[in-house]
Amino acid sequence: MYGAFIIHKRKESPMPEFVMVLSDWANEKPSQIHRSLHNATDWYAIKKGSTQNYGAALMNGHFKTKLTNEWKRMLPMDVSDVYYNRFLINGMSTQHQGQFKKGEKVRLRIINGSASSNFWLQYAGGKMAVVGSMDDMGMNMSLQQMDMNTVMYPEVTGDQKPMNMEGMKHAEMYPTLPDDFTTLNYAMLRANEKTTLPKASTKILNFELTGNMNRYVWTIDNKTVSEADKILIKKGENVRIVLYKGSMMRHPMHLHGHFFRVLNGLGDYAPLKNVIDIMPMETDTLEFAATESGDWFFHCHILYHMMSGMGRIFSYENSPPNPELPHPKKSTRKLYRDDREFHAMAHIGLESTGSDGEFMLANTRWILQTEWRLGLDDHHGYESESHMGRYIGRNQFFLPYVGWDYRYRAGQEIETDIFGQTNTKDSRKVFCAGFRYTLPMFLIADFRVDHEGQFRMQLSREDIAVTNRLRLGFMVNSDREYMVGGRYILTKYISLSSHYDSDMGLGAGLIITY
Repeated sequence: MYGAFIIHKRKESPMPEFVMVLSDWANEKPSQIHRSLHNATDWYAIKKGSTQNYGAALMNGHFKTKLTNEWKRMLPMDVSDVYYNRFLINGMSTQHQGQFKKGEKVRLRIINGSASSNFWLQYAGGKMAVVGSMDDMGMNMSLQQMDMNTVMYPEVTGDQKPMNMEGMKHAEMYPTLPDDFTTLNYAMLRANEKTTLPKASTKILNFELTGNMNRYVWTIDNKTVSEADKILIKKGENVRIVLYKGSMMRHPMHLHGHFFRVLNGLGDYAPLKNVIDIMPMETDTLEFAATESGDWFFHCHILYHMMSGMGRIFSYENSPPNPELPHPKKSTRKLYRDDREFHAMAHIGLESTGSDGEFMLANTRWILQTEWRLGLDDHHGYESESHMGRYIGRNQFFLPYVGWDYRYRAGQEIETDIFGQTNTKDSRKVFCAGFRYTLPMFLIADFRVDHEGQFRMQLSREDIAVTNRLRLGFMVNSDREYMVGGRYILTKYISLSSHYDSDMGLGAGLIITY
């Protein structure tokens, strides 16, 4: 349920008006979308034609840029991670409002009530005039003044050619904008009246908006809302928040119950907002007078970023209990439950040589994982590796783990690994401990040792995007095992696959992804 709550000024001149609440609609349940995002699926990008793959980069002359970004472990940028089936105005796909007369002045109120979408608006009656404007005051890395739109929406701005066929279809719907096209930014906003805060002591808070796009964990200072303490503020003081974002995802940050000043170089006439949309690599400063009591939520307004942990609770010190919350601890646990939730994920390969795959249960920090290979006979045998680990670090590149390894193959001879250690594959049951680390180019380095003193090093990658739907992967380790393969994504859950495995040979079939 959603809608608009409009408060008219007491002496406001009457004027015909129309309220437009924009929203997005997906046929999937939001809980399923949320789980899929944590599974690092790029199905939604495939549906939108926005995957940033090597083939498209090569065709458009950006192959070097793609290599550089992956060397820096920088995942592709996208303004929205979800594919929506429909976009709605006041709950409907189209609307006709015939009550207005020619020459009449109309107040149009436009509200973005979507879960995670940004909207471009065009007016068929001519150009839209924006009242008041300023130069950039020399602050190019704040207030949306570095125009990321030319990067994020090239099919609309005309900055470069679309990246693929689906993008070309999208470009036909949105013609290139005129030469005098101007991107609006917060430096252009000027309040009609002074917004200066009352004289008081100022509490300064510095926050970095962080996260792991691949695992879909969104944090502030590397902590989710459930991992962080409440931020204590005092009634009567002024609070200044400095926000920096070093990732490639936008975050519209919203503060409940307060309007804040966006410091944009206009001094006393800085604009008042309660949401500020922060672009990649940007630093913005806002401030507000602490005039309330109780607890107030500060969070990213993209639904799935908020549910993944990007939030904080501002709490006024010495506030009386809220009578509308008879069980405050229970309410807080309910809020924390979103980013603590474990999500089930699976990749099941069904090929001509047998089955291999993995099952995972993971949340913000922890992962429980089982990998398996099942041959068609005793000669190919079977094996499983189960691990439990915890992601560590600001970017979660480091994963120490403990686990259990079991394998069986009939008639296998003793082999020697690259360290000169003997290794039998006929029957093996060992405990192990090790760690994984994400290297440049998103290569996964795995180092482990088992309770018998056997070492193993492994290098792998599973998701090399060659085209919009084609993915390649490989694995090689110190036990002289190796694998190379690929899959072609048909639907969200099914892919055609083929791979060559040093133990099981060449196979082809299907991969089921959940």
